[in-house]
Amino acid sequence: MFSRVSRVVSRQGVRRAGLWMMPIVAVGLIAPFAIAGGPDRGRGGHDRGRDTRIVIRRQPALVVAERRPARVEVSPRSVRFAAYQSEDRVIVDIKGVNSGEGFITTISAGESWRGTPEINLCNLAPGDAYASCEVPFSITAAVHAHSAVSSVTVRVAGQTYTVPVTQATPLS
Repeated sequence: MFSRVSRVVSRQGVRRAGLWMMPIVAVGLIAPFAIAGGPDRGRGGHDRGRDTRIVIRRQPALVVAERRPARVEVSPRSVRFAAYQSEDRVIVDIKGVNSGEGFITTISAGESWRGTPEINLCNLAPGDAYASCEVPFSITAAVHAHSAVSSVTVRVAGQTYTVPVTQATPLS
C-alpha cells in the first residue's frame, strides 16, 4: 500500500517539476543564440562556411606623467655677507630671508681667480605657489686660501657681490 502511494506521488512530482523546468531549459537553450546574434550572424555560431575569428582588442596603456613646475633661482631678500680669515681659512657667513617655504639654498666653492676666492650661492624657489611668509636662513662656508685675502666674490642668481674679508688673529 505504501509503495503504491509513493509511486504515485513521485510520478506527480516529476510531472510538476518537468512543467516548471521546461521554460527554464528552453531559455537556457535559446539564450546563447540570442546573445551571440544567432548562427547566421557570425558572432557565436558558424559563419556560413567561413572561419570563425576571435578579435581581442587591447586598450592602449594610460600613461600618467606628473608635470612638476621647474624651480627658479632667485635672490633672497635682505641678504647680508660677512667674511673672516684666520691663517689659511676664509670663513664666509651668508644670512638672508626667503619669501616662503620650500626654498633649497646651497653653497659651493667656485674658482679662485687671481687669489680672490669665489663662492656660489644657489637659492632655488619652489616651482609651485608657496606661502608668502618670511623664512630666515643662515649658511656658512670655509674656503682654503694660500695667502692673505682682502675680498671674496659671492655669486647669487646672476648677481655678483664683493665681500671684504676681516683678518682675525688666531686664538693660540
